[in-house]
Amino acid sequence: MLSLLGRPVEGLALLERAHRSDPASLIVTTDIVKALFVAGRYDEAIARSEEVVEVDPGFAAVHLWRGFAHLGRDRPGDAAAGLSAVRLHARLDDSPLSRGYL
Repeated sequence: MLSLLGRPVEGLALLERAHRSDPASLIVTTDIVKALFVAGRYDEAIARSEEVVEVDPGFAAVHLWRGFAHLGRDRPGDAAAGLSAVRLHARLDDSPLSRGYL
């Protein structure tokens, strides 16, 4: 959240700390990807997204942020593939939690 509020360095530091506490958390790693994207660190975001995809290729949220990072790198083809994967893998219902995360 700090990254989205214009404090990416603090946000990333907290997320990396959370990742050290729970390195298997796909949500925490995806939040790192999101924070890297917001910070304009697109290549790092793409690289970190691979950690999630290797464990769970169907984890839709990481595909969203990876797609955005590809857009940031001006790779529209890769971005389209990532964003299409969101549609393929998203298991959304009408709850605000599931819709809000993506």
